[in-house]
Amino acid sequence: MKKILPILIASACLSTACATSTPAPNPALAIQPQAPEAQAGPDQSTDTEQAQPQTTPGISINDVQDFTPHTAWPDMPADHSPVYNINSGTDDAVWVEGKGYFKGSLDDVYADLTNVMIIGPNHLTEDIVRDEFVETPNRTTYTMHVKMKYVLSIKFDLGAIIDALYDGQTRVGLLYHNEKTAGTTFLKMISTTLVIKQLPDGMFSAEALSLNKATQDKEDEARKHIETLFGYWAIQSQSR
Repeated sequence: MKKILPILIASACLSTACATSTPAPNPALAIQPQAPEAQAGPDQSTDTEQAQPQTTPGISINDVQDFTPHTAWPDMPADHSPVYNINSGTDDAVWVEGKGYFKGSLDDVYADLTNVMIIGPNHLTEDIVRDEFVETPNRTTYTMHVKMKYVLSIKFDLGAIIDALYDGQTRVGLLYHNEKTAGTTFLKMISTTLVIKQLPDGMFSAEALSLNKATQDKEDEARKHIETLFGYWAIQSQSR
């Protein structure tokens, strides 16, 4: 497994080093809502000096590195039908990797990434509540309060970041990351990263990497999160 996403994004570094067999976990991420951007004060411009508008730079798509999976990814079908492949394994952590091609716009995907009942671990979840939602033109952050039935009922928080990806001035994708920030010690680590890229003909690609450590690691349950998400996008592809 090669490195994925060696990007410094404000105060959060979405970087994963890779060992011989299993991707190393992300370093601890203090995922917090980004401080509001400085607002322009009262107009104090003169005839010779004009106030300049504030801009929020996005992330260049060229700074996002794809990772090499354990098996070959599928090609996008010529008929644009949805297709995906998911691999998983267990070493020092449970890892799940996947890639798929689906129908939909970046706005469709953004709506899904902010809907915690779609992007959250809903396959085992009793309840998920979204909190601390902060949306800016190129970055969105929020927290998921999760109550999960995992051997027994447990509670934990997932911090999430969504960043816009640009090619020049054109938005061409989304970078999503969530990570456990608080809660039960039964789940030692949860980390999921998605790279979404807009493609021609109304298609998009999604690459996923999930790393999990728990008191009782269960590979099939870790796979189910990505399988549920990709399965949802495959179904939605029929109407988008």
